[in-house]
Amino acid sequence: MASSGGSGDNYGNQNIQFRFYDELTSSHFDKRSRDIVPVGIYKGGLLEKVDDSRVKVQQMVVEISDGTYQARIITQSDQVISIDSGHPYVRLSWNWQGVRNWFMKMEASDLSSIKEDDLVVGKAVYPMGSMSDVFDYSLRSTPKTLSMLLKCVALANPDYKVFVNGGWASYGSSRVDVPAAIVDMLTQPAPGMKRIDLLYVGSDGAFHLTPGGEVAGTPEPPDQSGVIPVAEIGTPANPLLSTTTEITDDMIVDCRPFVNLSGGGLTQGLLSSLLLMGA
Repeated sequence: MASSGGSGDNYGNQNIQFRFYDELTSSHFDKRSRDIVPVGIYKGGLLEKVDDSRVKVQQMVVEISDGTYQARIITQSDQVISIDSGHPYVRLSWNWQGVRNWFMKMEASDLSSIKEDDLVVGKAVYPMGSMSDVFDYSLRSTPKTLSMLLKCVALANPDYKVFVNGGWASYGSSRVDVPAAIVDMLTQPAPGMKRIDLLYVGSDGAFHLTPGGEVAGTPEPPDQSGVIPVAEIGTPANPLLSTTTEITDDMIVDCRPFVNLSGGGLTQGLLSSLLLMGA
């Protein structure tokens, strides 16, 4: 019987990236993640209006590639960049260089100038000639990984809103693309009352909210039947209160069926998982 491995025999003409006694440099390591770790914006990087010609890009964690090399880059402070209606997108670009200090570029761009390996942070919108406080994240570079698909998080600067990564979902035979978005439809409960709301993806590919019942005691979340749930906002441990002025991560419960089979029971969770993944 042939051995399946662990010997000096080269089964399948293997190409071992790092061999014992190899001398390694940063160029070797910056090639290792390519085609293994999905590129995109993993954390942060939302946009804030400074004025009609400038936006602030919040701190972020990204995986970025130039097609050959790939790096994990963390910005440790917010960055203000100039922007205009002719160049409304904020894009990130990076090209590996054999020097100690080389950095990712962050700049405004028109759509036609965005290259295949660039990352898109978001787009400024000018509805009446002036920049809106609301940004378009429909082309945001969300990593193609299940851990990030439709994930709901609190904003870096907490507000009565949440941010949800983009992805896709399927209702029966119909698959819909779901763009990333800031969800601002949350409302405060009546004075002295508590509530849990359900955020879900509709068959139209948009995020929708079903408010829970308001009670003075412990609130119950809405029924998840018939929808693809994303998150419960306001958990029993920390429900939405009438005094709440901001949503924080401890008020968000991840209800995506492919990472959590609780809620409607195992059968419903499995069925929702299959619907979500387009099975």
